[in-house]
Amino acid sequence: MASIFKQMKDLIRDSWNEADEDSAAEQKALASTENAAGASSSQPGPEPNAGQPESEEAQAAQQTLERIAGLPQAEIFACSLAAPFRASACYDWFSLFKSSRQDPDPTVVPFHLYSFGQDSGLTQEQADMLRQQQERSFGIERDEDVLKIGKNFLTLTGISLPSLDGVEEMPSPLDGFTFEREDDGVNAWLVSAFASLLVSGTECNGLSKEQAVQILSELAPVVLRNYQDWEQYAFDFLKTDQLLGINKGRGAKLLRNTVESLGFKSGSPWVRYPLSSYRSMAA
Repeated sequence: MASIFKQMKDLIRDSWNEADEDSAAEQKALASTENAAGASSSQPGPEPNAGQPESEEAQAAQQTLERIAGLPQAEIFACSLAAPFRASACYDWFSLFKSSRQDPDPTVVPFHLYSFGQDSGLTQEQADMLRQQQERSFGIERDEDVLKIGKNFLTLTGISLPSLDGVEEMPSPLDGFTFEREDDGVNAWLVSAFASLLVSGTECNGLSKEQAVQILSELAPVVLRNYQDWEQYAFDFLKTDQLLGINKGRGAKLLRNTVESLGFKSGSPWVRYPLSSYRSMAA
């Protein structure tokens, strides 16, 4: 089984690399533009002075990290599950090019990838993008659709939660698609979509934050049984997204690069809080 998983993993990654070749011309054009900006820009700058005060960006990042340290674990976990869709909609670390692992962006710490609800610090533009995602990607027309369509997402992956027992299920845009499942039936793409639906529902559709946290906490044991780390979660997510073919062209590149960035950017909840740090929620 492990060898089959490795072969599939290599195959999927090879296809991602092939897709990245499509942007080679764009990258060459970008490099040409940067070179034309002037010879001085290509010269190495002075070495940073350890005695100099921190930049405003670094100070702001530190303040954000201090705020994050006071957040409940369950809230950060909920945002981490939703992160692929949430970060893509908010254009965090926006890039159509293959991400560089040499640029962890330590001063960029998106608070909305750790917190949600009315105090998540979303800009109006980000809130509008999340609302569009709710409506166009997930089929939300009325506030009450959030839990009904959310239950549909879980049904597609074979999961039932006590908090949704009394919720009427309604069709979703994902009906008709076939989803591969892990041992317990979980699928990272559907889990992330479900989490994003609920998290954004507190900001766009009147869902209470307490209810969203409770529901997603019930989902934690299933996720933790099936995934050892965020890398495995990300691989399952991207594998499903490619097989579905819903996101194409630049949209697919944006999503793929966003998920890759979540795996190494300093301000990512996946980097600061490994999946293993939530083991206490598995009970």
